[in-house]
Amino acid sequence: MKGTGTARINRIGKCPIADKKVMLNRDRGYYKVCTEENKGISAVAWRDNSVVYTLSNEAGVQPVQYANRYSSKEKKSLQIPAKCHSPI
Repeated sequence: MKGTGTARINRIGKCPIADKKVMLNRDRGYYKVCTEENKGISAVAWRDNSVVYTLSNEAGVQPVQYANRYSSKEKKSLQIPAKCHSPI
């Protein structure tokens, strides 16, 4: 059975993916990927307004897509890299 969904950081286990404190110091759109090759599972940490963690056994992170987000600092809409999964 294949699936993709969001997860809490304490449910990811021993995957060496960046924690929330590290990710919040990164720019919006930054993402980090951890893949377990022999099990075919990928975990992605993505920085948007907050940090979003996803797990998938059916999709990877490439190709990277873009999301429109409004920047109150720059007073305009920006395109940032999105962690949208696509089939492996």
